[in-house]
Amino acid sequence: MMRPVSTRTGRFGLYPTGVQMRGINVAGAEYGCDWGGFNNQTFFKWPTDASWATRLPYLAGKGFNCIRLPISWERLQHNLLGAFSPTYQANLLRVVKAASAYGFYTMVDLHNYNRYATNTHVVGTDTQTAAGAQIQQIFGDAVLTNAHVIDVWEKLAALFKNDNKVSFNLMNESHDFTVTSDNYVTNINAQIAAIRAVGANNLILVPNSRASDVDHWQQYSPNGGPFDSVAFVNITDSAKNYAFDMHAYWIPGSTPARYTSYANLLSEVTAWARTNKRRLFLSEIGVNEALADGATQVQGALAYMNDNADVWLGWTPWDLTPYRLTDATEQADGVQMPRYAATLTANTVRA
Repeated sequence: MMRPVSTRTGRFGLYPTGVQMRGINVAGAEYGCDWGGFNNQTFFKWPTDASWATRLPYLAGKGFNCIRLPISWERLQHNLLGAFSPTYQANLLRVVKAASAYGFYTMVDLHNYNRYATNTHVVGTDTQTAAGAQIQQIFGDAVLTNAHVIDVWEKLAALFKNDNKVSFNLMNESHDFTVTSDNYVTNINAQIAAIRAVGANNLILVPNSRASDVDHWQQYSPNGGPFDSVAFVNITDSAKNYAFDMHAYWIPGSTPARYTSYANLLSEVTAWARTNKRRLFLSEIGVNEALADGATQVQGALAYMNDNADVWLGWTPWDLTPYRLTDATEQADGVQMPRYAATLTANTVRA
């Protein structure tokens, strides 16, 4: 059995029933580039000290107790196996330390889709090179190897190993690469072992072989090899402190027709996890704000996870259009906040 998340919770603590961790994505530090695995957002920003000092109490007051923080590998480490950018590292530490001090759990998410672009920055600076100069590499090609992923996580683990409120989201939405599922498990096991060797026992969130989605798990193998439901039983962790990173958006017309509701979309992987004594975390969740039954679908999915909290550790919705919970200031309710508020309890999870 997996061990539970630490209950040494600080100010806002964990929920006593249902899923323990209920949070939100804080996007921005991964965006504003021409090289990423997903280029729909053009802004790049960190929370300022002033905005963070207001936003953290707002989120806590709603009842959130964790944050998923996407970061850009290239902005953090301009060259593979190289040193971290002092400026980017300082911002990462500043934002995470403030969240931890306030009582939040933070998931540091390497938001790179199993990709890394070379030549993204002018040598010796944080200045981006001209658009088109970058060359995107894909995990498993002749350039981007598991040694590179291990290196960045060894360095990140060293930064955060003394903060048990920080967890490590190994890779956001790995997809369309040439490594088969069973070999990818071998690679991930090496990543986990390297993190543990640094002395970090933090919670690790493990990706799957296709965008962390839930619907392929027992249906097909995107990159060859066994289904993930077979291959990923072989994930190993000496600290026994990991969960599988899952994403699920309810998109009628795109979500496979065999699923009858958002909750039903989660049911297959839930059954797998219970049978195999594994844990899951839904780090991206969302329903288009224009969907007529969106509130019903979201609330059904959240209730389902609460009813299956032996498997589900928690959730963090995406917070950008068309899935926004907060408004443009990020410090007040947006149109979708009421969909989640029914499952949040402000100030009752105080330790």
